Amino acid sequence: MDVSAGDPVRGKLSAGFFRDTGQMLDWYKRHKARGEGGSPGFPAQDSHVTVMVKNNSGEVVRAGEVLEFTGPAYTPLRSDAFWVEGYTPDLTHTGWGVLLDPADGPHIRECLVVGTCLARVNITNEGHKYADRVSGSRVVQSAVSGPVKILIKPTGGTPPEERECLVQLMDEVGDIVDMIEVNDTGSSAGALTYPTAEHSYAHRGIIRRCTPTGVTFENAGNCWLLLTNEWGEVAGNVPVVNHQYYGPAKYVGINDFDGEALPTYVYCRSELATEIIEVTHESVTNGDVVEAKDGYHPARIRRRIADGSYADGGAVWLQFVTAFANYGAVAGEMLAVQGQYYGPARYSRTWDKVENEGEEDESHDKRPVYVCECSELSFLGEFEDNITSGSSAGTFKIFHNRTLADSGFTKEVITWGSNATAGKKGAIQYVAGRWVGSQTGC
Repeated sequence: MDVSAGDPVRGKLSAGFFRDTGQMLDWYKRHKARGEGGSPGFPAQDSHVTVMVKNNSGEVVRAGEVLEFTGPAYTPLRSDAFWVEGYTPDLTHTGWGVLLDPADGPHIRECLVVGTCLARVNITNEGHKYADRVSGSRVVQSAVSGPVKILIKPTGGTPPEERECLVQLMDEVGDIVDMIEVNDTGSSAGALTYPTAEHSYAHRGIIRRCTPTGVTFENAGNCWLLLTNEWGEVAGNVPVVNHQYYGPAKYVGINDFDGEALPTYVYCRSELATEIIEVTHESVTNGDVVEAKDGYHPARIRRRIADGSYADGGAVWLQFVTAFANYGAVAGEMLAVQGQYYGPARYSRTWDKVENEGEEDESHDKRPVYVCECSELSFLGEFEDNITSGSSAGTFKIFHNRTLADSGFTKEVITWGSNATAGKKGAIQYVAGRWVGSQTGC
């Protein structure tokens, strides 16, 4: 290259000019823009931003593929000369760009971070107008939202298919929010649907965007929906209603759950589900009194549906809390009745019941936990002691609801408004932190 007398950079080249790839590249661009060193003419307009990237992926990288940036190859970082390390995307780094020239080894190449270029895009839907990174792939994937705008999409075969597209890498994406419709193809409309651990507790959904007329919500593609609780944690195995809309939900990128990479949205459901809960201990007859284990009853959700019946829901844990004294405290080993409905109960968290921990036969039973007030509890039975109203306490023998036979459980009770006589039948209820009994005529 000839540095002519008319070149405005003459006399400003540093001693290390020909060793400084960044400075050389910058001069070369201006040199070419003026027509091989001729008159400066109109100043060149930069319509893109690039950085120099060293291919540390360990593989051949094609032009148009994506590398993520980890940091400068040396310090201190200088604005006039640097390059960054580039790796196959794993979505843990903010910086990334599209390689403009191939790299078949640990070579330094120019990488576009803002602007237009040709990029390799995995087209998964012909209607997609954007693209985003996918973990483990150097090819961006088409999506309904993302930081890559697809300007020109060549025609091709049937998606999914990799195509070379003209794209625009956008500097600021902004917060993309959409309404999400739950789409569980195995459940009917209005039914409860549950995520699974295999899906990282993600629900299948459809992105719904309002049409220009504002009358309907058009289908903008499939997605994953993650629910969080009020503390920002993934809520776990929390049910949603099939075909109900949730949102606005925030787009957080493309994630692969259950072997399917889809746009993923997060929605904070601070008021999580309240349901009717049925107690379901194993090998127990309906109507029998049962005790909690570690403070939890095995149970399931019972949800009223359109025909008036109660459909079976997923397995949960039921935990009782006090309603008056020590308000909100866990009530402990509270009794319940097998097959009886309690509630409304509110989802609170998940709990994993571990048995034989550390042994070969270690087992786990992880379920959502629903909490319900103890004031729902009441039992029939017989007084075993004479009790003076308001001044003494005695023992009450609890009967099974099914047979009115002795259940083997007793509670310390008081009476209020009338005395109780030993041997007489009655009923007790958990009120204001105490078991309170009333005697019947028999």
